[in-house]
Amino acid sequence: MPAAHPLRKFSRVFTVWLLLAVCPLARAEDNPTDQRNWLFGRYLEVHMYLLGFADVTPAVRDKLQEGLHRFAFEYWLLSKTNAATASPRWRCQLRTILHREGKNDRYFSDPAGLMQHFVDGELVPSLAIAPLRGLELPGLRETNYLALVRGFQGTFFDATNIFPVDPVPSPSSIATGNAAEDLQVEKWVGGKRWLMLSPSDLPLEPFEAFNLLSITGQAYYLPAFLIVCESDSDRVGALPNRLMAKLSADTQQSAELRAKFDDAQKKCIVRFFEDWFGPDSKMESSLDMLRKEFHIR
Repeated sequence: MPAAHPLRKFSRVFTVWLLLAVCPLARAEDNPTDQRNWLFGRYLEVHMYLLGFADVTPAVRDKLQEGLHRFAFEYWLLSKTNAATASPRWRCQLRTILHREGKNDRYFSDPAGLMQHFVDGELVPSLAIAPLRGLELPGLRETNYLALVRGFQGTFFDATNIFPVDPVPSPSSIATGNAAEDLQVEKWVGGKRWLMLSPSDLPLEPFEAFNLLSITGQAYYLPAFLIVCESDSDRVGALPNRLMAKLSADTQQSAELRAKFDDAQKKCIVRFFEDWFGPDSKMESSLDMLRKEFHIR
């Protein structure tokens, strides 16, 4: 009997999740979105516990990591073809667990388990796999598996690796003045790693607080504000739009801010906004401007 096509080996957990997400789970007045959020959250909580606290064998841990990466890849594909599933909060949660409890570089580089069928970047047909070029999904622009993996890695970039948490700028270098609001911001962020900032601690509206930071402070703490957009997506309002406008503005201050980021950081920043606004959005012209200013095609 021929081996199953690798592209059809979708994780059973993900398949069950999809079925439950589109089927009524309770009363008719229940919110399907809330049901999806609940199921997705439970799936991640189980994996966070099993990988972070449970006493499991190395073989079991490897299987859990493999299943988690396949789940993340399949979710990412689904989010590219169905905007309703592209929750910023889910992206944030997946990114965190993929680089913490579930970290596994082998599966991160081959989340669908297809790389064994490629030699020098070219798919090699075999008895176990039918000839194919990639994935054909409605609404998905790119169907080459290797390109999809790069896209997957771009969305779920390792934030603490791309944006180092150390060294932390000195408190005196992150504020722009001595007004009461400047001192509030300096007190809020002074000496804290960007990874430890909490939106609930903000003394002001997020973008106002960001604007009160010096160029050095804005460059160091930008990833914290991007993560706030995802983790608190229901309440950030126009923060993503305003951050993108700030980064792409034709001003001396914005130019100095852009110069603080290296090429890898620039790619991650652009990818964040591409994922946030989605393909064919009304913000495409603004995204093009950001790509231009960051010299990204």
